[in-house]
Amino acid sequence: MFVVATSLLALGPLRIPTSVIRFMRAIRIIRLFNRFTNLRKLITALTLSILPMFNAFMLFLLISSIYAIMGVSIFGHDYPEDFMVFDRAFLALFRITAGDTWVPSLPVLRDDGSLNWRGAAFVISYIMWVSSNHRSRVVLPLYLLYFSVSANHEFEVNSFCLV
Repeated sequence: MFVVATSLLALGPLRIPTSVIRFMRAIRIIRLFNRFTNLRKLITALTLSILPMFNAFMLFLLISSIYAIMGVSIFGHDYPEDFMVFDRAFLALFRITAGDTWVPSLPVLRDDGSLNWRGAAFVISYIMWVSSNHRSRVVLPLYLLYFSVSANHEFEVNSFCLV
């Protein structure tokens, strides 16, 4: 009914632009969210978690930047392929965060066959600190917290204190 009425209005004496009619049709989709309560709860949870997720992302960037600076100062002269400048070191650490197991230019073993303790301690501490803490201890609890807040409307978002 709505589509027929707006089409007749567009053809009538008012000459409504087609962009307005398309906008009115797009609003109909937004009205559908009111009918599906679970979808509305999910959208509310996602919108409520945008700011805390931004804070968690900034914390991740800060820690990764600190590790990149440490990598440049420790490995910059020995392994310039990945640690000569900050942006290359940050990219190497981002590859580790994304699931790569090791920095390719950083050898596991020294020339004499012993373990490269500096490289191993650096990469393993980064993997333990950033990769595991960021995903499982920061991101998932934020989503769960704000999903439960949106599911129970009696709680106020401002009453929660995030650490």
